[in-house]
Amino acid sequence: MGMSQRRRRYGSRIRISEADLTSAFRQLLDLYQWKLSYHTYDSRRNAAGFPDWVIIRPPRVLFVELKSSTGRVSPEQKFFHDQLAQCPGVETYIWRPQDRDEMERVLSDEHEHKELG
Repeated sequence: MGMSQRRRRYGSRIRISEADLTSAFRQLLDLYQWKLSYHTYDSRRNAAGFPDWVIIRPPRVLFVELKSSTGRVSPEQKFFHDQLAQCPGVETYIWRPQDRDEMERVLSDEHEHKELG
């Protein structure tokens, strides 16, 4: 199924599926040379709420949850996100299609590492 088939029009807004967002995210990982990554393919076998992606490009470690525009963040996902955000040196993000510019800025070398804590 192509991207255009996974999009649905609601008024003037186009909804992009999580699968399409994942594809764009993978392209950015390649573009910005994030070589080490782990993706949860079957979340039923992991701890509830564990982020979709863990990506590493020393000295950085990112935990990333991808959601469609309307996808809900579960209480377990929020808990993981909040706990990881308290760990020094760890970056954690929940990204939706409308966050594409932020995704690119964070994955490129053009951003300042956000201070946690």
